[in-house]
Amino acid sequence: MKLHPDIISTEIIKPSSPTPSHLKTYKLSLLDQLSPNIYFPFIFFYSEAIIDSINIAKLLKSSLSETLTHYYPFAGQVQDDFSFVDCNDHGVPFIEAHISNKIHEIMKNPDIDTLEELLPSKPSKKLSNRVNLAVQLNYFDCGGVAISVCFNHLVADATAAAYFVKNWSTIALDSSNSASTDINDVILDCTAMFPST
Repeated sequence: MKLHPDIISTEIIKPSSPTPSHLKTYKLSLLDQLSPNIYFPFIFFYSEAIIDSINIAKLLKSSLSETLTHYYPFAGQVQDDFSFVDCNDHGVPFIEAHISNKIHEIMKNPDIDTLEELLPSKPSKKLSNRVNLAVQLNYFDCGGVAISVCFNHLVADATAAAYFVKNWSTIALDSSNSASTDINDVILDCTAMFPST
Protein backbone atom coordinates (compact mmCIF):
# COMPACT_ATOMS: atom_id res chain seq x y z
CA MET A 1 0.00 0.00 0.00
CA LYS A 2 1.36 3.42 -0.96
CA LEU A 3 0.49 6.25 1.43
CA HIS A 4 1.96 9.31 -0.32
CA PRO A 5 2.15 11.59 2.75
CA ASP A 6 1.34 15.22 2.07
CA ILE A 7 3.88 17.32 4.02
CA ILE A 8 2.05 20.18 5.74
CA SER A 9 4.97 21.83 7.51
CA THR A 10 8.56 21.39 8.65
CA GLU A 11 9.91 23.27 11.64
CA ILE A 12 13.15 23.12 13.62
CA ILE A 13 12.51 22.65 17.35
CA LYS A 14 15.25 23.96 19.61
CA PRO A 15 15.77 23.26 23.33
CA SER A 16 13.66 25.49 25.59
CA SER A 17 16.79 26.76 27.35
CA PRO A 18 20.38 26.96 26.09
CA THR A 19 22.86 24.20 26.84
CA PRO A 20 25.34 25.38 29.50
CA SER A 21 28.82 26.14 28.14
CA HIS A 22 30.48 23.30 30.13
CA LEU A 23 28.20 20.79 28.32
CA LYS A 24 28.70 22.12 24.79
CA THR A 25 30.99 19.23 23.76
CA TYR A 26 29.71 15.68 24.15
CA LYS A 27 32.47 13.15 23.39
CA LEU A 28 31.40 9.99 21.61
CA SER A 29 32.74 6.79 23.13
CA LEU A 30 34.54 4.13 21.10
CA LEU A 31 31.31 2.09 20.96
CA ASP A 32 29.44 5.15 19.66
CA GLN A 33 32.07 5.75 16.99
CA LEU A 34 31.83 2.11 15.86
CA SER A 35 28.02 2.29 15.57
CA PRO A 36 26.59 2.43 12.07
CA ASN A 37 25.79 5.95 10.91
CA ILE A 38 22.11 5.21 10.31
CA TYR A 39 18.76 6.13 11.81
CA PHE A 40 16.52 3.77 13.76
CA PRO A 41 12.84 4.52 14.25
CA PHE A 42 9.94 4.24 16.65
CA ILE A 43 6.35 4.70 15.44
CA PHE A 44 3.45 5.22 17.87
CA PHE A 45 -0.11 4.84 16.60
CA TYR A 46 -3.14 6.46 18.24
CA SER A 47 -6.49 5.45 16.79
CA GLU A 48 -8.14 8.74 17.67
CA ALA A 49 -6.53 11.98 18.76
CA ILE A 50 -7.81 13.26 22.11
CA ILE A 51 -7.20 16.85 21.09
CA ASP A 52 -7.37 18.59 17.73
CA SER A 53 -4.43 18.62 15.32
CA ILE A 54 -3.40 22.22 16.06
CA ASN A 55 -3.25 21.62 19.80
CA ILE A 56 -1.58 18.21 19.57
CA ALA A 57 1.17 19.67 17.38
CA LYS A 58 1.60 22.62 19.76
CA LEU A 59 1.78 20.29 22.80
CA LEU A 60 4.26 17.93 21.13
CA LYS A 61 6.50 20.79 19.96
CA SER A 62 6.60 22.56 23.33
CA SER A 63 7.20 19.34 25.28
CA LEU A 64 9.85 18.26 22.74
CA SER A 65 11.61 21.60 23.23
CA GLU A 66 11.63 21.09 26.99
CA THR A 67 12.79 17.46 26.67
CA LEU A 68 15.71 18.51 24.46
CA THR A 69 17.14 20.59 27.32
CA HIS A 70 17.70 17.28 29.15
CA TYR A 71 18.94 15.44 26.04
CA TYR A 72 21.12 18.24 24.68
CA PRO A 73 23.28 16.01 22.36
CA PHE A 74 20.12 15.15 20.40
CA ALA A 75 19.73 18.84 19.46
CA GLY A 76 23.41 19.16 18.53
CA GLN A 77 25.48 18.17 15.52
CA VAL A 78 27.92 15.28 15.11
CA GLN A 79 31.24 16.59 13.86
CA ASP A 80 32.85 15.30 10.67
CA ASP A 81 35.43 13.15 12.46
CA PHE A 82 32.66 11.45 14.51
CA SER A 83 34.56 12.04 17.76
CA PHE A 84 32.06 14.37 19.43
CA VAL A 85 28.72 16.13 19.24
CA ASP A 86 28.73 19.92 19.18
CA CYS A 87 25.82 20.60 21.56
CA ASN A 88 25.02 23.91 19.86
CA ASP A 89 21.21 23.73 20.24
CA HIS A 90 20.81 23.44 16.47
CA GLY A 91 17.49 21.70 17.06
CA VAL A 92 15.57 18.84 15.46
CA PRO A 93 13.23 18.73 12.45
CA PHE A 94 9.54 18.36 13.31
CA ILE A 95 7.50 17.42 10.25
CA GLU A 96 3.71 17.38 10.02
CA ALA A 97 2.09 15.29 7.31
CA HIS A 98 -1.43 14.37 6.19
CA ILE A 99 -2.15 10.76 5.22
CA SER A 100 -5.31 10.21 3.17
CA ASN A 101 -5.81 6.72 4.59
CA LYS A 102 -7.22 5.30 7.79
CA ILE A 103 -5.03 3.78 10.49
CA HIS A 104 -6.89 0.45 10.41
CA GLU A 105 -5.97 0.07 6.72
CA ILE A 106 -2.28 0.15 7.68
CA MET A 107 -2.59 -1.88 10.87
CA LYS A 108 -4.61 -4.63 9.17
CA ASN A 109 -1.59 -5.74 7.16
CA PRO A 110 1.47 -3.59 7.96
CA ASP A 111 4.52 -3.89 5.77
CA ILE A 112 7.93 -2.22 6.00
CA ASP A 113 7.59 -0.11 2.86
CA THR A 114 4.27 1.36 4.03
CA LEU A 115 5.54 2.06 7.55
CA GLU A 116 8.68 3.76 6.20
CA GLU A 117 6.44 6.37 4.53
CA LEU A 118 5.44 7.54 8.03
CA LEU A 119 9.06 8.27 8.97
CA PRO A 120 11.03 11.50 8.57
CA SER A 121 13.86 9.38 7.12
CA LYS A 122 14.31 5.80 6.01
CA PRO A 123 16.34 3.89 8.63
CA SER A 124 19.05 2.87 6.17
CA LYS A 125 19.44 6.42 4.86
CA LYS A 126 20.95 9.09 7.03
CA LEU A 127 19.28 12.51 7.08
CA SER A 128 22.59 14.26 7.59
CA ASN A 129 25.54 14.09 9.95
CA ARG A 130 24.09 17.27 11.36
CA VAL A 131 20.76 15.78 12.51
CA ASN A 132 20.60 13.44 15.52
CA LEU A 133 16.84 13.23 15.93
CA ALA A 134 13.85 13.85 13.67
CA VAL A 135 10.10 13.67 14.35
CA GLN A 136 7.13 13.28 12.02
CA LEU A 137 3.53 13.75 13.16
CA ASN A 138 1.16 12.04 10.73
CA TYR A 139 -2.56 12.91 10.65
CA PHE A 140 -4.95 10.30 9.24
CA ASP A 141 -8.37 10.91 7.69
CA CYS A 142 -10.00 8.87 10.46
CA GLY A 143 -8.78 11.32 13.14
CA GLY A 144 -5.96 9.09 14.32
CA VAL A 145 -2.30 10.04 14.40
CA ALA A 146 1.07 8.31 14.15
CA ILE A 147 4.12 9.88 15.78
CA SER A 148 7.39 8.67 14.34
CA VAL A 149 10.80 9.41 15.79
CA CYS A 150 14.15 8.64 14.14
CA PHE A 151 17.36 8.57 16.19
CA ASN A 152 20.92 8.77 14.89
CA HIS A 153 22.57 5.54 16.08
CA LEU A 154 25.87 7.36 16.65
CA VAL A 155 24.26 9.40 19.43
CA ALA A 156 21.55 7.11 20.82
CA ASP A 157 21.12 3.42 21.44
CA ALA A 158 17.74 1.75 21.97
CA THR A 159 17.82 2.33 25.73
CA ALA A 160 18.55 6.06 25.40
CA ALA A 161 15.86 6.37 22.72
CA ALA A 162 13.28 4.57 24.88
CA TYR A 163 14.05 6.82 27.87
CA PHE A 164 13.84 9.89 25.64
CA VAL A 165 10.38 8.90 24.39
CA LYS A 166 9.24 8.02 27.93
CA ASN A 167 10.45 11.34 29.34
CA TRP A 168 9.03 13.29 26.39
CA SER A 169 5.61 11.74 27.00
CA THR A 170 5.89 12.46 30.74
CA ILE A 171 6.69 16.12 30.05
CA ALA A 172 3.84 16.35 27.52
CA LEU A 173 1.33 14.88 29.96
CA ASP A 174 2.59 17.03 32.84
CA SER A 175 2.54 20.21 30.73
CA SER A 176 -1.09 19.54 29.83
CA ASN A 177 -1.80 19.43 33.57
CA SER A 178 0.35 22.54 34.25
CA ALA A 179 2.67 20.53 36.50
CA SER A 180 6.44 20.76 36.74
CA THR A 181 8.46 17.72 35.70
CA ASP A 182 11.82 16.86 37.21
CA ILE A 183 14.05 14.70 35.01
CA ASN A 184 17.63 13.91 36.05
CA ASP A 185 20.65 11.87 34.92
CA VAL A 186 19.54 11.23 31.36
CA ILE A 187 22.91 11.69 29.62
CA LEU A 188 25.54 9.09 30.44
CA ASP A 189 29.22 9.63 29.72
CA CYS A 190 30.49 6.28 28.36
CA THR A 191 33.94 7.60 27.44
CA ALA A 192 35.31 6.57 30.86
CA MET A 193 34.49 2.90 30.15
CA PHE A 194 35.00 3.02 26.38
CA PRO A 195 37.50 5.81 25.62
CA SER A 196 37.24 7.40 22.23
CA THR A 197 39.98 7.05 19.64
